[in-house]
Amino acid sequence: MGAKTALLALTKGDLRSALRGAAEADAAEVLALVREIHPGYDVTPIADGVLGDDTYPPDDTSYATVLAGAELFCDRRLVCDRPSQMPARLLRAGGDRRIIMHGMHSVSDWLCFAVWENGALT
Repeated sequence: MGAKTALLALTKGDLRSALRGAAEADAAEVLALVREIHPGYDVTPIADGVLGDDTYPPDDTSYATVLAGAELFCDRRLVCDRPSQMPARLLRAGGDRRIIMHGMHSVSDWLCFAVWENGALT
């Protein structure tokens, strides 16, 4: 089975602080965020998840939350084999925030990690 992740965060400042201060997100705000990230998709709410359990959701599933200072997605469609080829729409969604991508699939020994600052891959 192995360890697997597909995480994308859009953050102002330190993501760790946003995660530490996490509170229950407004469901309507999260739904609007997922619709913005996946234009043209029919987005239907599903059951809540827990970050520790849902970092690699099934195909066509997006777990997301809105935190104070950050937005976090667990969604395989948002993580690229080559982070340098991040779709322009995701860079635009990040705006002037820091974008953090982490993808891992231990069975195939694959890992990607990337950080963008103000739309530039660092």
